[in-house]
Amino acid sequence: MTQLFFLVVVGSAVVAIAGVLLSWGRPAARIWPPPRGGSWQAWLSWLFIEVTMAGPLVLGVLDWNSGTLPPWIRGVAGLVLVPAGFGVGLAAMRQLTVAASFGMQGRLVTSGVYRYSRNPQCVGFIAGYLGFALLCNSLLALVTAVLLSVEFALSPFAEEPWLRERFGQAYHDYATRVPRFLGRPAAP
Repeated sequence: MTQLFFLVVVGSAVVAIAGVLLSWGRPAARIWPPPRGGSWQAWLSWLFIEVTMAGPLVLGVLDWNSGTLPPWIRGVAGLVLVPAGFGVGLAAMRQLTVAASFGMQGRLVTSGVYRYSRNPQCVGFIAGYLGFALLCNSLLALVTAVLLSVEFALSPFAEEPWLRERFGQAYHDYATRVPRFLGRPAAP
């Protein structure tokens, strides 16, 4: 059962990554961000990203401690990456709103954690999921967390043209000041 779930999550991740790559390379055929709530693109994106996000968490529990990581790596991951990563990701999602996080209508947010990264959800969740997989000492969780991280790392490239369309000069100015992932904001 664990192996079957692993294959479902890997398949879901591959579809999600392909959707982001298609959206980035061919904006006219964009799947992510979806054109509107309730569209087939919104449902498809939601389904595959939710399965992909649940995968490492479920597999980490099902495949707990099947790897060979030393305890100190697991401890660092559990004490640092998991709370810091998920804390930043969830704080950013709360600040932006869940609906806007899934590509629905929202406002341009440039304060809070968005002062340091244009994509703090991606940065935080990458750290949180990878940390959780290391904490669990599970190769299955780690593989799916890496695939999810690839999706999170690529999604801003598909989102940015859409954000420029929606918010125009305000987004351009924000993107000029704040790094895509991590870094020190430029002086205004």
